[in-house]
Amino acid sequence: MAKKKTKLEQKFEKYRGRKPGNNKQESNWDLYRDGVTISLIKKFLGCRERTRLSVVEGWRPKGFKFPLEFGNVFHIMEELNMCGYSLDECFDGARNYVQRKLEGLPLGASDINDLLLLQDIAITTFRRYLQYWEEVTPTFVHEDLGEAYEGNIEWGKPEQTFDVPVELCNGKIIRFRGRKDGAFTHPFTGLSGVKETKTKGRVFADAIELALLKDIQTGGYLYAHKLERQEYPAHCVYNLIRRTQLEPRKGRGKAKKGRESNEQFCQRLDEDIANRMDFYFMRWIVDVTPQDVDAFFTQTFEPILIQMCDWWDSIKDNPFDPWKLREKKLSKKNAEGHHTRNPLHFVRPYGSVDESVWGSGLGSFPEIIFKNDYSQYQQIDVPFSELED
Repeated sequence: MAKKKTKLEQKFEKYRGRKPGNNKQESNWDLYRDGVTISLIKKFLGCRERTRLSVVEGWRPKGFKFPLEFGNVFHIMEELNMCGYSLDECFDGARNYVQRKLEGLPLGASDINDLLLLQDIAITTFRRYLQYWEEVTPTFVHEDLGEAYEGNIEWGKPEQTFDVPVELCNGKIIRFRGRKDGAFTHPFTGLSGVKETKTKGRVFADAIELALLKDIQTGGYLYAHKLERQEYPAHCVYNLIRRTQLEPRKGRGKAKKGRESNEQFCQRLDEDIANRMDFYFMRWIVDVTPQDVDAFFTQTFEPILIQMCDWWDSIKDNPFDPWKLREKKLSKKNAEGHHTRNPLHFVRPYGSVDESVWGSGLGSFPEIIFKNDYSQYQQIDVPFSELED
């Protein structure tokens, strides 16, 4: 009879599968070669070490994130619809994307069901979304010229990637890269604008309306529009889809009597959306001036990029030991007893962000940051996988 393991041995077994850490010999990313995206800037503003784990070492979760994949599926359907595909073809595009995820990710039975449920929720939501903006509520209203619905607006090609050089006052040029949800021509002014579509579980409507032109993604894309077209955008449409917070009913007892199937849940969800579509779908239309775009650049965007230059210069020669200063940077003062650690690199501590906005406040890579556990992550070879499709 095998000897029963102690609690200490059991705990050791639990963590036996941990990976030792990074397996790369060179950085996955270089600021001056690969540039930045809005997603990377957001990581940088939150935590330098989480940024490094993401782009230098290339770590990504092995599974999937429900909010992220819901947004991906929804964007696929919206892109296909704006390109003239039928509703059924839009749904097929969503299903094909999910099927590739199912084939490419190591998922258990529960995760597979969650991913299929995500697909059905997105399709149910998208059907009502189209009805709302094409039949129920106009996007633009003019006192004399009338109303313009989704199908009457001249939308530019959706989901376009951009790659523009940004010149900084420190003399450096940084590639700014991304994927825009779309541009449009205003039906009444004839001027160009930027459309940004977001899917969110929790919506702070007052904050969105107040701070829209200071939003890092909206402001960044407006600035990229200016660089690409050599003209200032005059309008911005911020298109918001609320991701439902309803959940399937679990049922009771060992047999889970009364458990709701995905189909039954989506029928209930459809009724909920139909009864309060203005709760699920919102749009803000903002006029943009050249002063707005320039102020965002000088007061927000450029200072952030300069700080990213300083940070990257401090770790690029030794990106896998970022707290240690480069040898050639060590001065006589260091030899006289001053610290030799890099003051520009840090791990954001737990509790340092507003949990009402950031959820748990743990941020990305919590298993690595708090437990040095890499088992739930894998390394990729490109810095911006979202731009590779």
